[in-house]
Amino acid sequence: MGFTYLKLEIEKYLQAAYTSLDRGRMVNVYVPRGILRKGDNVLVVRNIAKDWASLKALLQIVERAGARVWGLLVVVSISEEWRKRVEQHSIKRVKILKSLED
Repeated sequence: MGFTYLKLEIEKYLQAAYTSLDRGRMVNVYVPRGILRKGDNVLVVRNIAKDWASLKALLQIVERAGARVWGLLVVVSISEEWRKRVEQHSIKRVKILKSLED
């Protein structure tokens, strides 16, 4: 019974997964369905951007909802690897509050 209940609850969310190199495991990202609507312009906010994997998961959720990424705000950037990927995805509005890149 617990499994069925959990399954029903998960269906209320948009979900994407990525492999966290820091944690050494899969991480699931959830956004409640209905928060993002088709045609919405979305500002994606990430507290720490170290690699592309977590950002890609967030972008996948936005795309699955039929919304568009308007821009990206990163509080702390730890590497440059993710920035190259953002450019490849044509995200023009990117703001980094603090960069700790090598």
